[in-house]
Amino acid sequence: MKSNRTHLLLKMLIPLMTLSLVILACAPKTSRTDSPGDQNSLAILQQNQYLKASLFAVMTFDSGVQTLAFPSKFNVSSVPIIWMGTLFNGRLKEVGPGEDVTEEVHGSVSPDGAWVETLFFSRMVIRATNNSGTFYRVTLRNVPISMLVNGISELGTFKKEGADLQKYVDKIEYSDGQMNGNQIVATSTYVSTEWQNTADGQKPVLKLTFEIAASEILPGFSDKPVMGMGEK
Repeated sequence: MKSNRTHLLLKMLIPLMTLSLVILACAPKTSRTDSPGDQNSLAILQQNQYLKASLFAVMTFDSGVQTLAFPSKFNVSSVPIIWMGTLFNGRLKEVGPGEDVTEEVHGSVSPDGAWVETLFFSRMVIRATNNSGTFYRVTLRNVPISMLVNGISELGTFKKEGADLQKYVDKIEYSDGQMNGNQIVATSTYVSTEWQNTADGQKPVLKLTFEIAASEILPGFSDKPVMGMGEK
């Protein structure tokens, strides 16, 4: 009796299995092309060996005597980076006559390589001639680095302007003053940024560029926030 039931069950299952195989064989096949949203985008991003970054805006600083607002730019040149999975680190130092300059970047990207999850870039200048120093650091979060340029996906780049940039900037630090050992005794500090400024040449601008080859190297940069008419 048991053998008859087994035989009957097999007779019922075989047509169903055959139908399933036919459906799978006839299902349309989909093709996948590599794009900044795919998993392989991280491997493409990791081919970049440098990171350049800048933040431009009208900023207010406190000198201890008065507060002043002027167009300012915090930036680092093409800093060489080392990848450790989704993490990256970079440090660039120049020792020159009269001053030592150190630039650093540190951050992480999403597993698909399409976002910078966290990032800070900083510059430290120590001037031996008058025992003074200047330091700034910009911390960013959740910055998309997959852009459409003329309809073509470009991975590893971010460039935008306007008030909306405030959501990407987590923190801005700045100090300038005399040195006490390895520490700056700040007489000038950062206060705020005019994110809503829409005047020509004064809109906030944020740029990040991962580079295969360095496009900007030391020396030749200012040791303080760059003051000017506007961002180019």
